[in-house]
Parts: sequence; structure tokens; C-alpha cells
Amino acid sequence: TSVPLGNKTPLVGLDAGNHALWDRTSPLTRKAFGALVGMGGVDSVWGRERVQRWESLVLASLNERGMPRAQRGLFLGISAVYYAAEQAGAHSKIMTREALVKALRKKSAELIEYEDEKLAIVNLSLVIILLEHVLHRKARIVCKRNWTLGEERESFVATWTLGFYLRHLEA
Repeated sequence: TSVPLGNKTPLVGLDAGNHALWDRTSPLTRKAFGALVGMGGVDSVWGRERVQRWESLVLASLNERGMPRAQRGLFLGISAVYYAAEQAGAHSKIMTREALVKALRKKSAELIEYEDEKLAIVNLSLVIILLEHVLHRKARIVCKRNWTLGEERESFVATWTLGFYLRHLEA
């Protein structure tokens, strides 16, 4: 399952008529997208109300696109999830979803006052909603990008291609 969202979605041109989020088959997503776009262009201030509308859009899209919910187990956070965790000082350690979300919310609250932190605020909000939706509150997650493997101590960088590889390995 995929969702047509990324951490740069609300920071680039938001032309409602030409965006995948303006889909007639997803009325809640469409409504939330319209509410966000109605707050102004990409240069608008990212205060609490705008962040709440962004989070509503993310949640609506996850729900309408059938993203899995309350998954249990141990998960690896890479890409945007890793960068959010790194920014919050919660990377490279195994933690519960609850603990990670708490750290992300704390960092988001600190950054909300800084206009030059739009991308960080948007990414933190996206990751918070994604984790709350997809992972069970007791699920565990480690957000790590750089790994050292084997006796030779070779370095490996986990990017989105790792997930792509693992998905096809299962098939």
C-alpha cells in the first residue's frame, strides 16, 4: 500500500486540480487537502493550525488508501522516519512506538516557532501520524541508517532500496 504523500508535499506547489490528493475516490483526503491548500501557498507560515491540517490530511490519506493499522513486531525506520528520529535524538536505539512518538512530538513542539524549520516540522508531523496509524503502541522500532556488518566491519547504508529488496526477496 502506498500513499501519494511525502515530507515535501506541502512545501511545493499545491495546485489542487492537478494533485493526486485531489482524487474524487478519496473524499476525506480531498476535503483535508482543500483545507490545507485554503490556508495559503507554500510560503505561508507553518503554525499549529497549519500543522494540524497537514496531520489531518496525512491521516485521511492513510485511512482511505487502506494503510495497515496497529502492526506488531520490531520495525526498522529509514528515510524520513530515520531523519525525524535523528532530529529528535531518538535514533540508533530500539524503542517502543510510544516512546519514539513522544520524542518526535517534543521536538516538533520546539521547532513550531521557527519559520526556517518548515521541512523538519512537516516531516516530524508526517512521521508521527504514520507511526501512530501503522504501528501498535507497543510495537518496537529502531531508526538507523548506517550499519556495520560482519567480521570485516563493512559499512552499509539502509535506504528505501532495502525495503524494495526485502519485499522482492519474500516473493
